[in-house]
Amino acid sequence: MDRKVTRIKGYTWLLVIALAMLTGLYFINRMHRHDIKAVKDFMTAYKEYDDAVLAFSIPAVEPNMADGTTTENLKRKADLALAGLDSKASVRLSSFLKNDAELMNVARRIANLSREELAALETFGRSETDSSVDLNMKNKEPGALTNERKQAYARFEKLLRLND
Repeated sequence: MDRKVTRIKGYTWLLVIALAMLTGLYFINRMHRHDIKAVKDFMTAYKEYDDAVLAFSIPAVEPNMADGTTTENLKRKADLALAGLDSKASVRLSSFLKNDAELMNVARRIANLSREELAALETFGRSETDSSVDLNMKNKEPGALTNERKQAYARFEKLLRLND
């Protein structure tokens, strides 16, 4: 009888260890899926921002091409896309992805460049008609900021390819 109890206790420990390992694997898999979802959400928010800022840039640079209502709607859409991009860029990634810290830094840089780009586009559009516009903001070329943002996004995509 004593032997059966010892054998059952041995199997109980084995069952507890197996259950702990399965629980650990579940949480690792869950964290990895969260990282993948966060990266995909950021990429989607970036595409939405890119489309919105492209639509807004035409009337911002050429104010004669659109009326005030259209320009204001496009500006609002670009602001909403920027807010979405900013929220998706501030996500924390676990260390299950390679270059996780650099991915988070590049995502924040993209969001900051996007904010500067949108401000420069708005200022650039107003500078044609308003002489009180800050000269420092007037000198920032929106095209240069757009190129810098796109280069940062290319770096983000390159870091993701290194994870494959």
